[in-house]
Amino acid sequence: MRIVLSKPLELFLLLTILLAGCGPETIVLRSGLDTPAQHVANGNRFLKNGKMGAALREFIRARALNPEYGPAYVGLGIIKGRQGDIEGGLKLMEKAEKLAENKSEMEMVDQGFCTLYRLQRQKKRLP
Repeated sequence: MRIVLSKPLELFLLLTILLAGCGPETIVLRSGLDTPAQHVANGNRFLKNGKMGAALREFIRARALNPEYGPAYVGLGIIKGRQGDIEGGLKLMEKAEKLAENKSEMEMVDQGFCTLYRLQRQKKRLP
């Protein structure tokens, strides 16, 4: 048994199928991988390996997912400091300190401040 369609209906169906395939890409979120904590962990790994651009993208994504997530600001502050903007980095670290929710996050903030102070001392020593 063969289904016979009229030419206009066939054309309509064909166009509908084609246009549906040309739409924007669907973004599939993977809950365990697209969390602020995971992006901060990725950013810290990139920082450790000297990949500043990749680290920056990760910290920005963490902040976008949760603007109140303090560790994202720690990472952003360290990057600012490494780029030579110690004052900007310290401001971000102060924001991270206000947002810290537990002892672990406060330790991250303390380490971030230490990193920025060390960078500041190094900057003053350079001619």
